[in-house]
Amino acid sequence: MKYEAEAHHIKRAIVGQYEQHFGIIITQKEQEVLFKNFDTRQLEMVMKKKLAEQKQFLAAQLIQSRFRGFLCRKWYSKVHEIRVLVAIKIQRLWRTYYRRIVLPGRQKRSEREVVILIQSCVRGYVTRRGLASERNHQKMELTFEYFEQIKRKMEEDAILKILFRLKKFSRAKRLKRLSFMQEKQNAKGKKGKVLSSKKKNVSNASAPAKTTPAPHKPVAPPRASVVAPSPNVTQQHSNDQINIPRDSTVTNKGDHPTPDPSKGQ
Repeated sequence: MKYEAEAHHIKRAIVGQYEQHFGIIITQKEQEVLFKNFDTRQLEMVMKKKLAEQKQFLAAQLIQSRFRGFLCRKWYSKVHEIRVLVAIKIQRLWRTYYRRIVLPGRQKRSEREVVILIQSCVRGYVTRRGLASERNHQKMELTFEYFEQIKRKMEEDAILKILFRLKKFSRAKRLKRLSFMQEKQNAKGKKGKVLSSKKKNVSNASAPAKTTPAPHKPVAPPRASVVAPSPNVTQQHSNDQINIPRDSTVTNKGDHPTPDPSKGQ
């Protein structure tokens, strides 16, 4: 029994040593089978065989991983080359499509937008210029109308002043002519009176001295204030009158009223 216990202890130490140093893991059931069927030397050979199998497995795993890595790298490089070629081809096709279809359409659209912008700017400029010219034309019309009104007002005032002066002058001339005719009539009356007195003196001188003269009534002198104008004077007066329009008698505010020639006669 003591020998079996020592052997069991040695076997467990061998298994633990391989497990600790080489990472060979044996299950509990496998340990019982090995401990029961093999001695220490056989157990050590089994553990060496497992170690060799493990190393072979690790080497195969390493070789496989390296080979798979090589294949993956080769496949990736090939795929990369294919992708590069495909990308170049796609880019070439896209450039051709862009140059033939997209770029002309975009250029036409940009040209259309530029044309629309230029047309809108030109229309706005023409509209603003037309409005400005129309405003200037309206201002000029208002200015001309204002000065035309001032001109008409000045002409009307000048016409009224001229008519007033003409009426005043014609009235003064007519009064002067009337006074001249009146003086002429007075001179004719005085001359007739002198002639009648001379005739009377001559008749008295030719008559006998003792005869008594008939009573003589005093002759009233002619009235100097009222003299009937002759037809020639009235006709000349009517010819001197000026035809005055009806609207000329209307005066604006601040103007002198036009005198009526009938009141001055």
